[in-house]
Amino acid sequence: MYGIPAEYYDVAYSSKNYEREAHVIRRLIGERRPGAQALLNLACGTGAHDLHLSRYYEIDGLDLNADYLARARERNPRGQYHEADMRDFALDRMYDAILCLFSSIGYARTLDNVRKTLVCCRDHLVAGGLLLIEPWLTPEQWQPGQVHVLNAERDGIKVCRMGYSALQGAVSLNPCQYLVGTEHGVERYEETHEMGLFTVGEMHEAFAAADLAVEYDPAGLIGRGLYIGGKKD
Repeated sequence: MYGIPAEYYDVAYSSKNYEREAHVIRRLIGERRPGAQALLNLACGTGAHDLHLSRYYEIDGLDLNADYLARARERNPRGQYHEADMRDFALDRMYDAILCLFSSIGYARTLDNVRKTLVCCRDHLVAGGLLLIEPWLTPEQWQPGQVHVLNAERDGIKVCRMGYSALQGAVSLNPCQYLVGTEHGVERYEETHEMGLFTVGEMHEAFAAADLAVEYDPAGLIGRGLYIGGKKD
C-alpha cells in the first residue's frame, strides 16, 4: 500500500495523464450507460481521476488512506469520500457506474477477495449499471528480479522511487524506497506493494461468480487491459 504523503504521491505520478483517461472513461460510460449520473471510485487515492470526472458526474470515492482521501475531498468538494475497504463496504447509495482504476484491484491479493469486491460492487450498482476495472499484471507478465526507477519533479519537489520486483506464490511483491527532496531537505520513505496476479480467465470466473456480465479490452487505458462489467437488468 502507498505510504508516502499525498503531496509527494501526486508529484511521483504527475506525468500520468488522468485527464485523458477520464475522457476515455466518460466515452465508455456514454456508450454503455447513457444518462449515468452517479459514479463511485474504489481505491480512489488522491482523487486525480475524480477531478476531471466530477465535471460531468456526481462522483464519490473510497480508500483506506485518510491522507489521500483528504486530498480527494479538496479536488471534488461535492463528492462523498469514505475511509473503507473495497472488499467489504456498505454505502447508503446506489450508482450508475463503479470504477476501480490504476490496477488497484491487485491489492485484493486473492481471488476470494476479488469476488468479495465484485459482490460489493454488484450490490451498489443499479440494474444495468456499469463496472470498469483496470487490472494489475497477469502471472505471465510479472517479471521477478527487475529493478525499476521513477524520477519526477513538480513545484520544487523532487521524487525518486526505486523498487524491486519479487514473487510470493501468486502475489507480486514490490518493495520500494523513496527519496523526496524539498527546500527543507531530503526525506526517505519505504513501502511494499503486495498485489495479486490473476489471469484473464480467473477474472472472468470471478465476475461470473458475482453474477456480473463482463468483457475484456486488452488495451484498456494504459495498456494493462480493462474489464467492462455490468449488472444484469
